Amino acid sequence: MATIRQHVDSLTANIEAIENQRPQLRRALSKNEETYRWLRYDSGKEIEAATVTSLDDQFRQMMTGDSEPGGSVQPSLTQDDMLRYPHTLILLSSGVVAVGKLLGGSLTSYLPSVQLIREDYDSAAQRVEHSVGYLQQHGPSHLRPEILSLVQEVLVMGGKEGGFWRDLDTRLELVGTEQRLITANGRILDELLHEVDLLVDEVNRRSDARTASAAQAGTTWRVVFLMIGIVGVLGTLAAAGYFGTGGSRT
Repeated sequence: MATIRQHVDSLTANIEAIENQRPQLRRALSKNEETYRWLRYDSGKEIEAATVTSLDDQFRQMMTGDSEPGGSVQPSLTQDDMLRYPHTLILLSSGVVAVGKLLGGSLTSYLPSVQLIREDYDSAAQRVEHSVGYLQQHGPSHLRPEILSLVQEVLVMGGKEGGFWRDLDTRLELVGTEQRLITANGRILDELLHEVDLLVDEVNRRSDARTASAAQAGTTWRVVFLMIGIVGVLGTLAAAGYFGTGGSRT
C-alpha cells in the first residue's frame, strides 16, 4: 500500500505542477500566436510586395532612364541610382529571410534548433540593417516610407531589446516541462496499475471465500486510479494540443 500511495502522491504532485504553470503557458502561447500572425500576414507580405514593386520600377528606370513612371528621361544614371537597386534587393531577399527565421522560431518546438535559427536571423538582420540605413537617406521615392519602418520593427523584434528570443525560450521551457510531466504521469500510472494488480492477486490468494468481493474491490481501485491518470493526462494534453494548433502550420 505504501508504494501505491507514493505513486498516487507523485501523480497528484505532477498534475498540480501542470495546473500551476498552465496560466503562464497559455499567455506564452497566446503571445506567440499574435507574433506569428503579425509576421505572417502583416509584415512579411507587406515588405515583400512593396520591395518587389520598387525593384521593378528601379529596373525600368535603369533600362530606360525614366526618373519615375511616366516621367521625363534622364540623360544618365547617378551613383545613387545604381546603388538603390542592390540595397532594395537586399531589403527584399534578406528581409524575407529575417521574417522567415522569426516565423520559424515562432513555430518551432525543438529547443536545440533555436540557436541555428537565431544565427541565421542575425546574419540576415545585419544585411537588412545596413541597407535600411542607406535607403533611409537615398531610397527611391516610390518605395513606401512605412515599409522601412515595418522592416525596422522586425529588426527590433528580433534584436536584444525586442524580447522575441527570450519569449521563445520561455515558451519552449514551459512546453518541455509539461511534456516531461505528461510522460512521467504515464510511467507512474503504469507502475501504479501494476501494484494494484499485485495487491488484488494477494487478496485473492489469502481468501477464496472473498474472491468475488476482492475482485470487485480491485476493479473499483483500478477505475479510480485510471480516472486520476486520465484527468491528468487529458488535461495536460489540452495544452499540448493547443500548442500544436498554434505551432503546426509548417
